Amino acid sequence: MALPDDNESTYAFTPLMVSQGSRAWAQLSDLAVDLVDKSAALRSSLPAPISRALAGLVRSMNCYYSNLIEGHNTHPVDIERACITITVLIRKNAVFNWKLKRISRCKSG
Repeated sequence: MALPDDNESTYAFTPLMVSQGSRAWAQLSDLAVDLVDKSAALRSSLPAPISRALAGLVRSMNCYYSNLIEGHNTHPVDIERACITITVLIRKNAVFNWKLKRISRCKSG
């Protein structure tokens, strides 16, 4: 389902910033600090493999819902494929750069 584009200003998509003068600022700041503390406690309570798996799941969920908000109906499987493809490309690029440095060292030495 495509959402209508009413030529809104992109300014509407900038992050919400609450000024320190706002009456809600103190409460929102306390909630943000509490969220960070609880997130850190959760992460430290999980074994590393579960933490990594959960991080990947949350990353995929964020992509999925961001795409929905932007009007793109992207299936989670497609998002996973894209993430895997990007990871493979990054690793191939790292290997290529390592080989290139090795070759240049051999030529200069």
